[in-house]
Amino acid sequence: MTPLLAIRGMVKRYRNPGFTGLVGRRSEAAVDGVDLEVQPGESVGLIGESGSGKTTLVRAALGLLDFEQGEVELLGHPLRGLSKGQLRGLRGRCQLMLQSPDASLNPGLSVLEHLLESARLHRPQADAGEVVADFAERVGISHRLAGLPYELSGGEKRRVGIARLLIADPHLTVADEPTAGLDAALKAEITDLLLATRSPERGHLFISHDIPLIAYACQRVAVMYAGRVVEELPVSAIGAVQHHPYTSALLQAAGFAVDCPPALAAAPAGRGLPGCCYLGPCPLALPCCSQQAPELRALADADGPGQHRVACHHVAPGVSP
Repeated sequence: MTPLLAIRGMVKRYRNPGFTGLVGRRSEAAVDGVDLEVQPGESVGLIGESGSGKTTLVRAALGLLDFEQGEVELLGHPLRGLSKGQLRGLRGRCQLMLQSPDASLNPGLSVLEHLLESARLHRPQADAGEVVADFAERVGISHRLAGLPYELSGGEKRRVGIARLLIADPHLTVADEPTAGLDAALKAEITDLLLATRSPERGHLFISHDIPLIAYACQRVAVMYAGRVVEELPVSAIGAVQHHPYTSALLQAAGFAVDCPPALAAAPAGRGLPGCCYLGPCPLALPCCSQQAPELRALADADGPGQHRVACHHVAPGVSP
């Protein structure tokens, strides 16, 4: 089966200017050797703290940012081999829902004008007015078609974005913090609207800090820290397997009952150093952790789609201390 999205060994660096312009200038890997796939019919969650590289990863994977190393296949097409026209064509089938709903709305256009624009672009053979009426009703914004973005609530802006996404009918939907700032009732409703496009041919990638949302919407989850994927597992296995210590800390903070020794009061090793990026606060650190970055290794302890893989010398087998 051809993945909708396949990322292999991606490295994306940003250059820090240093203290005095070019003096002391160095580069830092925002994404450091990441592999990730989304298969047809699958919803994948990507979690991790702010600054872990989640948004940079997906923007580069969709061709919105250049990256230095690795390969990406989008709907079976190598990203680096695509012309600008071919990439524009693929983007119509791979929709990104931005973290801020205002970022995708023109402040001078009404809701009706936004939806008509999407209908004419993505469904040129259909009657644009009928398309708008249909999808506005589906997402519950029929009564706000005359409204301008500044007149809408946060939830209404999200609904406009989802209506535009549903009109496009993408094969791959990438949603970056789709429920940020919404109350609990709206979170579930917005998530269900996004999942309305679920089918055996289509897939979703959810980026979120909201672990309960990921557990509700996804079959598989990847955990990022300091630009690396440190764990990947079926959602059904959350709390039932031995997790990476960083994942355990995230789950415990989200209210999941997991065995989690308290993190140490020390700064993490971070990016660009030879050892484990989570070395400082890790309560399970071994002597080798300061010298050798752990590989993402498969464990045979989880049921459900995909494998359980952990990048940890303590948890993963085959690495001696």
